[in-house]
Amino acid sequence: MNWKASCQALGRAQPDSRVSGKTDRSRGGCEAPKLRQKHCEQRTIANHRVSGLLKPYSLRADWADEMLKRVNEEKKQSVQAATQVIAEKRGEIEKINLRLQKLLDSFLDEIIDRET
Repeated sequence: MNWKASCQALGRAQPDSRVSGKTDRSRGGCEAPKLRQKHCEQRTIANHRVSGLLKPYSLRADWADEMLKRVNEEKKQSVQAATQVIAEKRGEIEKINLRLQKLLDSFLDEIIDRET
């Protein structure tokens, strides 16, 4: 929301477009920046309160580091296991392709009848 829209929403005076820094009302001005600052301060206070309440339940830094190390090790192990499975499956596929090629060659050489 821009400053004009926020001033209009609050029913406050808006800066006069002809003269910069002046308002179209003789007294007062746009209070939107003040309200935004107050809102930000309230949110900051609320965030600090919530952080204070959650602090006893947070994970210690050294534990978090250890858990991250374990997660990274598990990632490496799972990648290695997946790579091994992929290699095994590719080997199986290659064996099947060789069998199919032998069958096709035999059929084309008419060693195998259509009925067989």
